[in-house]
Amino acid sequence: MKGTGCTTCGVCTKEAIVSNTMDALIFALRGNAIVALKARAKGIIDIDYDVLTCSSLFSTLTNVNFDKLKIKEFIEKLVKARSCLNAKLSEEKCAMCSDIEDVTFFIESHLEDKRPNAWNQNKDIQSLMQTIVFGLKGICAYLLHAHAFSKDNTEIFTFVQEALAAGYDGKERTLEDWIQIALDVGKWNFETMKLLDEANNTLGHPEPSSVLIGTKKGKCILISGHDLHDLELLLKQTEGKGVNV
Repeated sequence: MKGTGCTTCGVCTKEAIVSNTMDALIFALRGNAIVALKARAKGIIDIDYDVLTCSSLFSTLTNVNFDKLKIKEFIEKLVKARSCLNAKLSEEKCAMCSDIEDVTFFIESHLEDKRPNAWNQNKDIQSLMQTIVFGLKGICAYLLHAHAFSKDNTEIFTFVQEALAAGYDGKERTLEDWIQIALDVGKWNFETMKLLDEANNTLGHPEPSSVLIGTKKGKCILISGHDLHDLELLLKQTEGKGVNV
Protein backbone atom coordinates (compact mmCIF):
# COMPACT_ATOMS: atom_id res chain seq x y z
CA MET A 1 0.00 0.00 0.00
CA LYS A 2 1.68 3.20 -1.17
CA GLY A 3 -1.22 5.53 -0.41
CA THR A 4 -0.90 7.38 -3.69
CA GLY A 5 -4.19 6.38 -5.30
CA CYS A 6 -5.98 9.60 -4.41
CA THR A 7 -3.30 11.73 -6.06
CA THR A 8 -2.78 9.67 -9.20
CA CYS A 9 -6.27 8.55 -10.24
CA GLY A 10 -8.91 10.45 -8.31
CA VAL A 11 -10.24 10.39 -4.76
CA CYS A 12 -10.34 6.71 -3.70
CA THR A 13 -9.43 5.96 -7.37
CA LYS A 14 -12.72 7.50 -8.60
CA GLU A 15 -12.04 9.02 -12.01
CA ALA A 16 -13.51 12.37 -13.06
CA ILE A 17 -15.84 10.80 -15.64
CA VAL A 18 -17.34 8.59 -12.92
CA SER A 19 -17.84 11.55 -10.61
CA ASN A 20 -19.47 13.58 -13.38
CA THR A 21 -21.74 10.70 -14.37
CA MET A 22 -22.80 10.44 -10.72
CA ASP A 23 -23.71 14.14 -10.86
CA ALA A 24 -25.90 13.37 -13.87
CA LEU A 25 -27.47 10.50 -11.91
CA ILE A 26 -28.32 12.79 -9.00
CA PHE A 27 -29.76 15.35 -11.43
CA ALA A 28 -31.98 12.62 -12.89
CA LEU A 29 -33.03 11.65 -9.36
CA ARG A 30 -34.18 15.21 -8.71
CA GLY A 31 -36.48 15.11 -11.73
CA ASN A 32 -37.76 11.69 -10.68
CA ALA A 33 -38.44 13.07 -7.21
CA ILE A 34 -40.68 15.80 -8.61
CA VAL A 35 -42.65 13.16 -10.54
CA ALA A 36 -42.91 11.00 -7.40
CA LEU A 37 -44.34 13.92 -5.41
CA LYS A 38 -46.86 14.73 -8.16
CA ALA A 39 -47.93 11.08 -8.08
CA ARG A 40 -48.21 11.09 -4.28
CA ALA A 41 -50.49 14.12 -4.50
CA LYS A 42 -52.82 11.91 -6.55
CA GLY A 43 -52.56 9.02 -4.10
CA ILE A 44 -50.10 7.03 -6.22
CA ILE A 45 -47.29 5.55 -4.13
CA ASP A 46 -44.88 3.17 -5.86
CA ILE A 47 -42.55 1.45 -3.39
CA ASP A 48 -40.43 -0.02 -6.18
CA TYR A 49 -39.91 3.52 -7.51
CA ASP A 50 -38.81 4.66 -4.05
CA VAL A 51 -36.47 1.69 -3.64
CA LEU A 52 -34.90 2.44 -7.03
CA THR A 53 -34.38 6.03 -5.88
CA CYS A 54 -32.56 4.77 -2.78
CA SER A 55 -30.42 2.20 -4.57
CA SER A 56 -29.43 4.78 -7.20
CA LEU A 57 -28.42 7.40 -4.64
CA PHE A 58 -26.69 4.76 -2.49
CA SER A 59 -24.54 3.84 -5.50
CA THR A 60 -22.94 7.31 -5.39
CA LEU A 61 -21.53 6.83 -1.89
CA THR A 62 -17.74 6.62 -1.67
CA ASN A 63 -16.37 3.15 -2.56
CA VAL A 64 -19.81 1.69 -3.35
CA ASN A 65 -19.70 1.84 -7.15
CA PHE A 66 -17.05 3.47 -9.34
CA ASP A 67 -18.18 1.81 -12.59
CA LYS A 68 -19.43 4.51 -14.98
CA LEU A 69 -21.36 1.93 -17.02
CA LYS A 70 -23.18 0.73 -13.92
CA ILE A 71 -24.00 4.33 -13.01
CA LYS A 72 -25.35 4.81 -16.53
CA GLU A 73 -27.50 1.69 -16.05
CA PHE A 74 -29.01 3.28 -12.96
CA ILE A 75 -29.87 6.37 -15.01
CA GLU A 76 -31.50 4.14 -17.64
CA LYS A 77 -33.61 2.47 -14.94
CA LEU A 78 -34.59 5.86 -13.53
CA VAL A 79 -35.61 7.05 -17.01
CA LYS A 80 -37.87 4.02 -17.52
CA ALA A 81 -39.39 4.36 -14.06
CA ARG A 82 -40.05 8.08 -14.60
CA SER A 83 -41.69 7.41 -17.96
CA CYS A 84 -43.98 4.76 -16.46
CA LEU A 85 -45.02 7.01 -13.57
CA ASN A 86 -45.48 10.01 -15.87
CA ALA A 87 -47.86 7.91 -17.96
CA LYS A 88 -50.15 7.64 -14.93
CA LEU A 89 -50.28 11.42 -14.55
CA SER A 90 -52.46 13.49 -16.86
CA GLU A 91 -51.02 16.88 -15.90
CA GLU A 92 -48.50 18.78 -18.00
CA LYS A 93 -44.91 17.76 -17.32
CA CYS A 94 -42.41 20.28 -15.98
CA ALA A 95 -39.03 20.67 -17.69
CA MET A 96 -37.23 18.92 -14.83
CA CYS A 97 -39.54 15.91 -14.77
CA SER A 98 -40.26 15.32 -18.46
CA ASP A 99 -39.35 11.99 -20.03
CA ILE A 100 -35.71 11.53 -21.05
CA GLU A 101 -35.55 10.14 -24.57
CA ASP A 102 -31.80 9.54 -24.89
CA VAL A 103 -29.77 8.63 -21.79
CA THR A 104 -26.39 9.04 -23.50
CA PHE A 105 -27.34 12.51 -24.74
CA PHE A 106 -28.70 13.36 -21.28
CA ILE A 107 -25.36 12.46 -19.66
CA GLU A 108 -23.26 14.20 -22.33
CA SER A 109 -25.34 17.38 -22.21
CA HIS A 110 -25.05 17.37 -18.44
CA LEU A 111 -21.27 17.13 -18.64
CA GLU A 112 -21.21 20.06 -21.06
CA ASP A 113 -23.41 22.55 -19.26
CA LYS A 114 -23.06 21.36 -15.65
CA ARG A 115 -26.76 21.94 -14.95
CA PRO A 116 -26.85 20.15 -11.59
CA ASN A 117 -23.85 22.09 -10.34
CA ALA A 118 -25.50 25.49 -10.71
CA TRP A 119 -26.95 24.87 -7.24
CA ASN A 120 -27.58 28.38 -5.89
CA GLN A 121 -25.80 31.74 -5.97
CA ASN A 122 -25.70 31.81 -2.16
CA LYS A 123 -22.64 29.83 -1.03
CA ASP A 124 -24.21 28.97 2.33
CA ILE A 125 -27.22 27.49 0.53
CA GLN A 126 -24.88 25.64 -1.85
CA SER A 127 -23.18 24.08 1.15
CA LEU A 128 -26.49 23.10 2.74
CA MET A 129 -27.76 21.54 -0.49
CA GLN A 130 -24.65 19.39 -0.71
CA THR A 131 -24.84 18.49 2.98
CA ILE A 132 -28.46 17.42 2.49
CA VAL A 133 -27.50 15.16 -0.42
CA PHE A 134 -24.75 13.52 1.64
CA GLY A 135 -27.21 12.91 4.47
CA LEU A 136 -29.76 11.43 2.08
CA LYS A 137 -27.16 8.95 0.83
CA GLY A 138 -26.81 7.57 4.35
CA ILE A 139 -30.58 7.38 4.81
CA CYS A 140 -30.93 5.51 1.52
CA ALA A 141 -28.26 2.99 2.51
CA TYR A 142 -30.13 2.07 5.69
CA LEU A 143 -33.52 2.09 3.95
CA LEU A 144 -32.20 -0.52 1.51
CA HIS A 145 -30.90 -2.73 4.33
CA ALA A 146 -34.30 -2.50 6.03
CA HIS A 147 -36.12 -3.16 2.76
CA ALA A 148 -34.20 -6.43 2.40
CA PHE A 149 -36.18 -7.61 5.45
CA SER A 150 -39.43 -6.19 3.98
CA LYS A 151 -39.37 -3.24 6.38
CA ASP A 152 -40.46 -0.04 4.63
CA ASN A 153 -41.69 3.36 5.76
CA THR A 154 -43.53 5.50 3.19
CA GLU A 155 -43.07 8.65 5.30
CA ILE A 156 -39.29 8.32 5.07
CA PHE A 157 -39.48 7.58 1.35
CA THR A 158 -41.62 10.70 0.91
CA PHE A 159 -39.08 12.83 2.76
CA VAL A 160 -36.26 11.52 0.56
CA GLN A 161 -38.23 12.56 -2.54
CA GLU A 162 -39.07 15.97 -1.04
CA ALA A 163 -35.44 16.66 -0.12
CA LEU A 164 -34.22 15.62 -3.58
CA ALA A 165 -36.81 17.84 -5.27
CA ALA A 166 -35.92 20.85 -3.10
CA GLY A 167 -34.19 23.54 -5.12
CA TYR A 168 -35.61 22.22 -8.40
CA ASP A 169 -39.36 22.28 -7.68
CA GLY A 170 -39.85 25.99 -8.29
CA LYS A 171 -40.34 26.88 -4.63
CA GLU A 172 -38.47 29.85 -3.16
CA ARG A 173 -36.52 28.94 -0.01
CA THR A 174 -34.59 31.08 2.43
CA LEU A 175 -31.36 30.11 4.15
CA GLU A 176 -33.43 29.25 7.23
CA ASP A 177 -35.60 26.92 5.12
CA TRP A 178 -32.51 25.05 3.95
CA ILE A 179 -31.20 24.79 7.49
CA GLN A 180 -34.53 23.23 8.48
CA ILE A 181 -34.31 20.67 5.67
CA ALA A 182 -30.80 19.76 6.81
CA LEU A 183 -32.09 19.30 10.36
CA ASP A 184 -34.96 17.21 9.02
CA VAL A 185 -32.41 14.94 7.34
CA GLY A 186 -31.03 14.24 10.81
CA LYS A 187 -34.52 13.64 12.20
CA TRP A 188 -35.44 11.17 9.47
CA ASN A 189 -32.05 9.50 9.76
CA PHE A 190 -32.99 8.58 13.33
CA GLU A 191 -36.32 7.22 12.10
CA THR A 192 -34.48 5.21 9.47
CA MET A 193 -32.15 3.75 12.10
CA LYS A 194 -35.20 2.72 14.14
CA LEU A 195 -36.59 1.00 11.06
CA LEU A 196 -33.26 -0.73 10.45
CA ASP A 197 -33.17 -1.86 14.08
CA GLU A 198 -36.60 -3.45 13.63
CA ALA A 199 -35.31 -5.19 10.52
CA ASN A 200 -32.16 -6.42 12.23
CA ASN A 201 -34.20 -7.82 15.11
CA THR A 202 -35.82 -10.17 12.62
CA LEU A 203 -32.86 -12.44 13.38
CA GLY A 204 -33.22 -11.95 17.13
CA HIS A 205 -32.26 -9.18 19.51
CA PRO A 206 -28.49 -8.51 19.28
CA GLU A 207 -26.59 -9.23 22.49
CA PRO A 208 -22.91 -9.39 23.53
CA SER A 209 -21.35 -12.72 22.57
CA SER A 210 -17.95 -14.37 22.89
CA VAL A 211 -16.17 -14.84 19.58
CA LEU A 212 -12.84 -16.24 18.45
CA ILE A 213 -10.36 -13.46 17.70
CA GLY A 214 -7.39 -15.69 16.95
CA THR A 215 -6.69 -17.99 14.01
CA LYS A 216 -8.38 -21.21 12.96
CA LYS A 217 -7.58 -23.76 10.26
CA GLY A 218 -9.91 -24.08 7.30
CA LYS A 219 -11.62 -22.00 4.68
CA CYS A 220 -13.23 -18.75 5.70
CA ILE A 221 -15.22 -15.76 4.51
CA LEU A 222 -14.49 -12.43 6.19
CA ILE A 223 -17.41 -10.03 6.42
CA SER A 224 -17.45 -6.32 7.10
CA GLY A 225 -20.49 -4.06 7.19
CA HIS A 226 -23.94 -4.69 8.59
CA ASP A 227 -26.15 -6.05 5.82
CA LEU A 228 -27.61 -8.78 8.00
CA HIS A 229 -29.89 -10.07 5.26
CA ASP A 230 -26.88 -10.92 3.10
CA LEU A 231 -25.18 -12.40 6.16
CA GLU A 232 -28.21 -14.61 6.81
CA LEU A 233 -28.18 -15.87 3.22
CA LEU A 234 -24.44 -16.54 3.39
CA LEU A 235 -24.74 -18.50 6.65
CA LYS A 236 -27.45 -20.68 5.11
CA GLN A 237 -25.37 -21.32 1.99
CA THR A 238 -22.26 -22.30 3.97
CA GLU A 239 -24.04 -24.38 6.63
CA GLY A 240 -22.40 -27.78 7.02
CA LYS A 241 -19.70 -27.04 4.45
CA GLY A 242 -16.85 -26.40 6.90
CA VAL A 243 -16.56 -22.73 5.97
CA ASN A 244 -15.94 -20.28 8.79
CA VAL A 245 -17.88 -17.03 8.40
